[in-house]
Amino acid sequence: PDPDPLQAMRNARKQNAIVQINHPGWDRPDNEFTRVAKAAIGEGLISGVEVFNSYEFYPDAIEKAVDSGFYICCGSDLHITSQERYGHYGMLRDMTLILAEDSSPESIREALEQRRTLAYAYGDIAGCEELLKDFFRASVSCKVLRTEPNGRRHVQITNNTSFPFILSLKGFTVDYTLEGLTSITYTTREDTIPVTVTNMWFGVGKHPSTTLNVN
Repeated sequence: PDPDPLQAMRNARKQNAIVQINHPGWDRPDNEFTRVAKAAIGEGLISGVEVFNSYEFYPDAIEKAVDSGFYICCGSDLHITSQERYGHYGMLRDMTLILAEDSSPESIREALEQRRTLAYAYGDIAGCEELLKDFFRASVSCKVLRTEPNGRRHVQITNNTSFPFILSLKGFTVDYTLEGLTSITYTTREDTIPVTVTNMWFGVGKHPSTTLNVN
């Protein structure tokens, strides 16, 4: 410990700690980093930035983190029980998804240092654009159920995870919520299905667009 927060962070780094900025937008509507946080960034003391904190979301912090080479994370910041904050509303609690080779401390640290993380809170997922696309494509599968004589195919799109995905699909007048472990049927003549996932964020108003292969 040290009365000077910068010195405390320097001490932590000397002990091989990882330091992150938590709730950057708390009590600051502009979501600007504090003077101390900016100084810590300038000294290379910071490795990650929180983009969700409980029910708060700081989408502009995503772009700041990616541009600065930080991993993205979130926290529940619980001052009450998890059941009171999340279970009562039927929600999964805030969590950082660490895409590591295994659950060992060494693998987890390597994933953090390589910025292979996504942040989940209240049905939304945030991270760098390419990692979001990879995560979505790995989570959702397509299967042709039948093909009509005119070439139109009826495709089953299945969400193989527990996370919901809100999809903007051609032909749908409103976005469709593909709940965890559920499927929908979609018709197309194409070999790919373009989709924008509107509950995934890589910045302010920025949602990843990708394609699903029709197999």
